[in-house]
Amino acid sequence: MPSFVKCLRSTIGAGSVAMLGLLTSLGLFTAPIAAATEKPVASMDKRLVLEKQQSLGFTGPLREGRYLRVDDFDMWVEISGEGPPLMLLNGGFGMTAMVEPVVTEFAKYFTVYSFDARGHGRSGFGKGPVTYAREAADAVALMDVLGLESAHIFGHSDGGCASLHLLFDYPHRIRTSTLSGTPYNQSVYNEIAKGFVKDFPKLLASGKPDPLGFTPMLIKMGMSESKIQRLGGKLDRAWSTTPNFTLEMLTTIDNPVLVVEAGADEFIAPKHFVEITQAIPNARAINLPEMTHNPSPYSAQLAKAAAELAGTYKKK
Repeated sequence: MPSFVKCLRSTIGAGSVAMLGLLTSLGLFTAPIAAATEKPVASMDKRLVLEKQQSLGFTGPLREGRYLRVDDFDMWVEISGEGPPLMLLNGGFGMTAMVEPVVTEFAKYFTVYSFDARGHGRSGFGKGPVTYAREAADAVALMDVLGLESAHIFGHSDGGCASLHLLFDYPHRIRTSTLSGTPYNQSVYNEIAKGFVKDFPKLLASGKPDPLGFTPMLIKMGMSESKIQRLGGKLDRAWSTTPNFTLEMLTTIDNPVLVVEAGADEFIAPKHFVEITQAIPNARAINLPEMTHNPSPYSAQLAKAAAELAGTYKKK
């Protein structure tokens, strides 16, 4: 059994509520999903959706949304709510079906564009690896396809890492950004996380039985085993070597940013979230002492805080 699995099991208990929360936060466990109620980006024949998602290694239930060609791959996109545009960037191995509590709350204030990142869920891979910088570029490319000059951002975990790239490389396209469960550098991971991010993608890519049961969960949700293995291989570079931002780099970000300072994150000590808040000049924090790496139980608070920050945004 890989050492990181032993650490996870001993720390939070394989059958505990905490374990289920952790799997949820990683995009690898979800409560039973109700039928999607989001309105599609534009109508797309369900037969065509079914054929497309099956061709991309996904056999899960149909949802309201559509495929859009973004850069060199077919991206699955859903839209809900009304208001200023907000792009929702999921965690690693996550998909739109896993973030419904977050989407529901944010849709009270924003038009939420939730999508499966490159190689994730219903989306295709395109060529090359899946990295945080590339996911940021894909988000901007999606904005171009949608005709959006700029948008607010909510990024969790891997999505937060991609959000840092958006803030650093595409600040002119970002109105505000909310960073949830976001490490800015590999060095901020605790010992459990350091082993997890280096070993877990390789384990999934190998196709070997995974003691935490992540692969069966993803298969149950609709991802084919071969797609899971391929995604593990594609994510290995990003997970094992990045993010690698420095606090000095963060001081150059001038967009309004909301930092979620989670007090009980399983992978990152609270002080490292505080470091982000202190480094980014135009940042504010929402302090949630009992929040783990799973944002869903705090969706209402996060959405309200993000909306309040968005209310301060003024186009330059």
